[in-house]
Amino acid sequence: MRTSTEVIRRAEEYVAALFDARLPAWAAYHDFTHTREVVEAVGEVGAGSGLDAVQMAVVTLAAWFHDTGYMDGAEDHEERSVTLAGEFLRVHGYPEERITEVIGCIRATKVPQKPVTLLEQVVCDSDILHIGQDDALLKSALLRQEMEARTGEKFADEAWLKKNIDFLSCCTFHTPYAHGKYGERRLQNVEELKSRLP
Repeated sequence: MRTSTEVIRRAEEYVAALFDARLPAWAAYHDFTHTREVVEAVGEVGAGSGLDAVQMAVVTLAAWFHDTGYMDGAEDHEERSVTLAGEFLRVHGYPEERITEVIGCIRATKVPQKPVTLLEQVVCDSDILHIGQDDALLKSALLRQEMEARTGEKFADEAWLKKNIDFLSCCTFHTPYAHGKYGERRLQNVEELKSRLP
């Protein structure tokens, strides 16, 4: 069996090649940059949540694979991501018990998020960490661009603002670490969005 470090390195290479070859033209937000940011976030949130080395490997692998299903469309992409992750990890001899945890983490990112375990909470918080950061509105603009390109429908500015207010209001952080570090900024971002309503 390969070491977790080697499997993670190979996962990064695999996902990078997959995104490079098959990322849809409309994907302005769910791209390799977002995936890499989620990987970095699980490093921070996982460490802040006291995960050990084995648990950190699980959440890191889940982060690398969590949006790979976008290659074939947004609808139910989590299940396609689960399939890709499972196939890759089994080929590389990753323990079945850990694969089950990776799969659980990926499935938990489906909105509305419903994480059960701490590992699932770490991945879920990392996937939406931007809502509690300074660049939340920039990320929102990229997501709008992606959704409009993917669906061919344009959002009115007010409708998009309301959609974002609802999302940032409903999506709270699950780990005490993310809530403590990013929760206040999330609320500030909600107020900033509300101030832009006509």
